[in-house]
Amino acid sequence: MGNQDNMIFGNGIEFVRGLERGSKGHTPKVSDQDFSEALQLLVPQVKQVVTELEKLNDDLKMPNSVISLEIKPQYLSKSSKITEIYNKSDLERIGSLPIKVRDQDAGNTEKSRIEYLRGSLDKLDQLFENMSNGKSVTQRLRAEIVRIKEIGLATVDEKLKLIPGNWQNGRAYLVLHPMVDQQLLLAKIKRLLPEQDPSSWKIFQASDGLTYLSLTLTRDEVNALAPFNALRQIMPKGTNAPIQVEGGFTREINLYEESDYSSRNIGELSVGQIDGGIRQDANPYLQEIREIASVEAQPTDFFQEHGTAVGSVLLYGDLNDVVPGEKVGAVARIKSIRVLPTGLIKEGHRDVEDFDFVEAAALIKEVVPQHADVKVWNISVGPFGPALVDGVAGPLTEVLDHLAFKYRILFCVAVGNTGGLTGEWARIQTPADMVNGLAVGSFYFDEDNQVSLATYTSVGPGREGGVIKPDILAHGGAEEDKILTFSTSNYALNQAYGSSFAAPLVARDAIQLINTNPSLTPLDARALIIHNASLQNSDIPVERGGHGSVLKIEDVLHSGDNEYRMVYSSEMSTGSYVRLDIPLPDIDNLKSKSLEFAWTVCVLSEVSASEVDEYAQYTAEVGFYPDAKRYEYRKAGHKPVTLNSTDPQVERLLADGWNRSAFPSADGNKKYKHLTEQSLRDKLKWDTVKSDRVNKHRTSLDHPFLVLHGLSRNGSHIRIPYSVVLTVRAKDDNDLYQLVKAKYPVLLPLQNVARNRV
Repeated sequence: MGNQDNMIFGNGIEFVRGLERGSKGHTPKVSDQDFSEALQLLVPQVKQVVTELEKLNDDLKMPNSVISLEIKPQYLSKSSKITEIYNKSDLERIGSLPIKVRDQDAGNTEKSRIEYLRGSLDKLDQLFENMSNGKSVTQRLRAEIVRIKEIGLATVDEKLKLIPGNWQNGRAYLVLHPMVDQQLLLAKIKRLLPEQDPSSWKIFQASDGLTYLSLTLTRDEVNALAPFNALRQIMPKGTNAPIQVEGGFTREINLYEESDYSSRNIGELSVGQIDGGIRQDANPYLQEIREIASVEAQPTDFFQEHGTAVGSVLLYGDLNDVVPGEKVGAVARIKSIRVLPTGLIKEGHRDVEDFDFVEAAALIKEVVPQHADVKVWNISVGPFGPALVDGVAGPLTEVLDHLAFKYRILFCVAVGNTGGLTGEWARIQTPADMVNGLAVGSFYFDEDNQVSLATYTSVGPGREGGVIKPDILAHGGAEEDKILTFSTSNYALNQAYGSSFAAPLVARDAIQLINTNPSLTPLDARALIIHNASLQNSDIPVERGGHGSVLKIEDVLHSGDNEYRMVYSSEMSTGSYVRLDIPLPDIDNLKSKSLEFAWTVCVLSEVSASEVDEYAQYTAEVGFYPDAKRYEYRKAGHKPVTLNSTDPQVERLLADGWNRSAFPSADGNKKYKHLTEQSLRDKLKWDTVKSDRVNKHRTSLDHPFLVLHGLSRNGSHIRIPYSVVLTVRAKDDNDLYQLVKAKYPVLLPLQNVARNRV
């Protein structure tokens, strides 16, 4: 537990500076034989694609056609991207799909990628024809040609792979490639489905143009749609409930008197809730919840019960921790969006409540931007079934990620309660696979009051950009440790458990952090919550518990006497480097032989639903440099030498033609030096959260610092926000906080940091 006087330092921006580093890009040379073999393979394929498209009926294609191009596994890195072929052919990349291919020689399976391209194929055909005749062949074109394994069209089987063989009819989702003219796209669909009424369709368009269309189909209609060139995939809708409450709701008598309610400490900012609606029944404790939007279908009892219980947790936490007779106050007002149910569907001989995530996503996209005072939203609903982490991102996932990036807000999402199922069914539920939010799983307190994993909580991993899922665990309860909430009846309370009630506890923590510390952003709150969890020692595997369990969030704001904590919060351009200096007292005067450094880095990224393989568009690589003066010196034909820049040998080496590395020697850098792009991705290269902890002997420390390197998938220079939370701990020095504070008077405790900081 931290000392309340040792408030986290909130102006780490004072220790941030930009860095420059030269470009290392180059175009590799390709042998004549490799180039010739690639052309011989691809030229016939291009001509075959042109022929197949010409045979298609006009109703089955758009003015700009879609083709697929398979990349060889060894060319998945950013530096190997194909650009010149696309530019010279006026083709635009509009999506990607990760695939697994078998290496016939090695006998193993490798990851590769299909890229979807949109445009007219005349120029592509002409380009390959010219290269075959030795015309206009640049070194860049030669390098790109050998990276392509195959060019073709998506097959009907690929588009219908999610449709079971015995499926006959029902609601389904069409996933349509981004097209310039959406009206024409929908008109083509209508011509292929003459019996359909387009007014019954639900449509959502992602930020990158990918279109989701929700409608009811027969098997014959599916077969009619399958050859449509702009169709990417058809997904049948499941019939399982969009909300799972473990054990259901049980009731007990409400002992909280109306006179005990207090609105005195309600924060300035509201918190948002996306759920099944609410019913207040004149309960004064629920008067701070206001519904701001809803789907057209009428509310139902169960979904309102769920939404009311979740809202109760957002306002008051677990009522088991609130003693009747004491004053009870809400932490914020709630603005509620009701997305359940979206209608009724037939299941056998009965009508069941439906959840159409296309309709829900469209409503969220419209309403959320209208409420700028809501910086934190909770969502404890989602379509049943594993998030399509290996397929197209669902519309709920995309819309939450896009809104989080564009409006700099935070979504806290329940991961689901499927952890007891087997295989893919145990995986996290959409939209918990979002990369810009907090995916929250559950723990409970056992009979010894110790944190234990709730086995029902859905498991990771997540998708590219957010592989570690859940992000964190919070108290969601269990059969022997139920959460207590207000209910739709003023006379009764609910007892329940599930990840639905863990997520609002975290959203409640986040809005409290922001309301009580106005200099904090939602991204800072996200970083602080994850950092708080990462500092807890736990034996729960990462695929079940993520970065750790959130207990008392206020602990992250205060440091023990033997440690200090600091927030660095700003923006950076992708492609640039920023250095975050780490303040330390005079090392020689410390009693501790070593220091522990723990950090959590969070960024916000725009996303592309079409780019399954590259969903998160931006990230930041993180490097830790313990000694600012220790560099590596290199010269061709010699082994690298690492020396302190003040060493007398350095001057002689430089005079002899040796080159000094751009940065000092990074801790742990060598273990990633020779990894392939796929291996780097497996090391979470593109995750929007990076958290790590190292111990360093004090003699190896000299003005240590972190470096963030902003990355963009396409090389663009975009401003992205980042938040870094750092903890430095010295085991045997019970005055580290005061020593650092005395040496660096510029450091300000969080409550003294101005709200309008730069």
